[in-house]
Amino acid sequence: MNIFTKNINQQKRVKGFFFLKKIFVFLLFTAFLLTCHRDEDPFLYSENTMIKIFGGEFMMGNEFDSLGPLSLPSHPVTVEDFQISKYEVSVAEFNTFVSETGYKTDAEQEKWAYGYVYINDTTRRWEKQDITWSNPRYNQSDHHPVTCVSWNDAKAYCDWLTRKTSKSYRLPLEKEWEFIARSGGKSIKYPWGDHLPSGQEANFSDVNTPYPWADSITNDAYAFSAPCGSYFPNELGIFDLAGNVWEWCEDMIKTYDGKSIVDYEEARVMRGGSFHNRENTMRTAWRNYDYPNSRYFNLGFRVALSSH
Repeated sequence: MNIFTKNINQQKRVKGFFFLKKIFVFLLFTAFLLTCHRDEDPFLYSENTMIKIFGGEFMMGNEFDSLGPLSLPSHPVTVEDFQISKYEVSVAEFNTFVSETGYKTDAEQEKWAYGYVYINDTTRRWEKQDITWSNPRYNQSDHHPVTCVSWNDAKAYCDWLTRKTSKSYRLPLEKEWEFIARSGGKSIKYPWGDHLPSGQEANFSDVNTPYPWADSITNDAYAFSAPCGSYFPNELGIFDLAGNVWEWCEDMIKTYDGKSIVDYEEARVMRGGSFHNRENTMRTAWRNYDYPNSRYFNLGFRVALSSH
């Protein structure tokens, strides 16, 4: 073998070594990315999905045009530091809870949750249907928000998560919910600001739904629920605070001067609006409520943690 041939072989070996090194580095980097993705996966529980919120004082309640007496008056409220889930609880997360505990939801035990029947503008109604979190009678994946769950079911999920993590999980307080919907207590109509939804901010009753109250111009791409995180987050990095599904809160419903709602003394707060509702229900100050055992095809929840 002459010197020229020997040098060529050495160069080939060196190039081969560097090529293998590049492959090794690429594989390590890919593994790192995949690990990061697992940690940030919003659809399988991870504490990375909890966002730290620094509290403060803000004006709670409606301060703009009329939303009805329940959202009045606007009044100062103080919120302590807490944590909130970045996404609504997903079907996959709830399925993990059910698989580990054998839990049966109120809808499964009594074989009904409220669905909506729409035939035409004069023939439409809420009715009890044999629907559950695993089959709400519309297409959903593991990535969609869980629905057809009562306040009781949501609390049972929080209790399980508390046992699993040794941290005290709960539903958000209503004042906490409005504080984050306002991106830290700002004076805004919607979680994204003051302008009407364009189809990129939230999932609500739009051109994809047949209802007489539907927005006939805006297209948010879904007739029913959308996968968690399908729309822009607010300034705090929290998704789906407007639309998609209503969210249970911890509190009993009361007027802002402390009075109970007649015939709904035990009812709990619901916030945020849903795919079934018009845009004004997505306002940061809009309030809704129902009994703790109520469940609907457009009602879910997210979780919170106290910081102390």
